[in-house]
Amino acid sequence: MIKIKKFVSLSIALFVLLSCGSNKKMQSTQIDANWKQCVSVDTSSKIIFFDEFSNNNNDWQLTDNDKFQVDLKNGTLHIKKHYTNFQNQGCLWLVKAIRGFNTNQDFQISFDAKYLHCKDSYNPIDLQWGKIHDDSYQLCVAIDGQILLRRYTANKSPKWIPVASITIPNLLNKDYSNKIIIRQVEDSCIICINGIEAINTKVERVPGNFIGIQECWKVDWEMDNIQVRQ
Repeated sequence: MIKIKKFVSLSIALFVLLSCGSNKKMQSTQIDANWKQCVSVDTSSKIIFFDEFSNNNNDWQLTDNDKFQVDLKNGTLHIKKHYTNFQNQGCLWLVKAIRGFNTNQDFQISFDAKYLHCKDSYNPIDLQWGKIHDDSYQLCVAIDGQILLRRYTANKSPKWIPVASITIPNLLNKDYSNKIIIRQVEDSCIICINGIEAINTKVERVPGNFIGIQECWKVDWEMDNIQVRQ
């Protein structure tokens, strides 16, 4: 169940989708003050992975071809798909195993995301966790405030099942970095964006030690300061 504060104008929809300049300054987003603020980080957890992308010591799979571009750019991980989904339906998959990570336990993943260019019918940034390509969750965050949490299970039909979604206008900064936090606490998944609790919903935990990025739509964005705590 998504928690919604009163007196806030929003639209909610459950839906199934095909997928979901380097200025690092953060800027506050002007939205209704009745939204619940995110709690601070549980300092009892430990940082088990961190990357500020000053180098490729964590061995991200970089690529540059006629469909996709993944490179280190101005201290960020730069991710780009060159063609719209209508022109080319291929998807970019990045998968990273995190040593000591167990998605069947409580955890927190946080990162900064900056939109550079979006030209498609849907233009989300994306992060996944669990066993990628098998049983995992995916968070999609679009520049217009569409936020979608869904689960992928390879041996079921349909493979993609929406868990929760919401649209919060003016939540995302178009010109600055956005702080995105994914927090799993017991049987709940909490999504915080720019200090606002956007989704708080029950989930079934899945085992795994991977995070991943999938891009099937034409989008150009940068990731920075990714951190995994457990």
